[in-house]
Amino acid sequence: MEPRDQSLDQLLEIAKRAQDIIANLDLDAIARHDPIEVEKLGRVNDAIAALEAGESVGYVPGVDEAEDGPPVLDPHQVRKAEVLEMLERAGLGARAGRVFVTDADPPSRSLESIPHQDGLPTFIVCVQPDWAPAEGAHGIFISERGVFSIMVGAPVLENRWRVLRSMPYDSEAEMIELVERYATRPNDGVL
Repeated sequence: MEPRDQSLDQLLEIAKRAQDIIANLDLDAIARHDPIEVEKLGRVNDAIAALEAGESVGYVPGVDEAEDGPPVLDPHQVRKAEVLEMLERAGLGARAGRVFVTDADPPSRSLESIPHQDGLPTFIVCVQPDWAPAEGAHGIFISERGVFSIMVGAPVLENRWRVLRSMPYDSEAEMIELVERYATRPNDGVL
């Protein structure tokens, strides 16, 4: 099929597939004449020629394969997944990534719905509490070392997040206990 006989969408798909195939090459290894990469270059060349001839090129053995071994893990993402699992086991999973917003109905909002994170310490995940001590947004934030009750007063566009209270934790159980304590409105009205 001639290029002029193909729609723009078809041409873009062909170009995207060619780009995906070429992206699997390690050009530095080819420059060093690495035999595996040079062989892969030959398969990429054949695949590009097939695309150019108007053929559909699906899976290309030795090119589209994932690298051997496990994926490279981001330590922050691994820790976040662990903390989310702990929260899920404690029955708090639905609150993860959320904050309590006083002028919202319902008051549960994603942290991303707040237009800024100015004043927040480095954290792994936030958890929505049952309340806020003043007008604005309130969240419980878990870091590697502690649990923080943090609030941004209304109007949120004019205020920074402020730490109301915090405590370090030494274990999963202690972390969950602090999150639950901070998430529940105090009976005596005192933070």
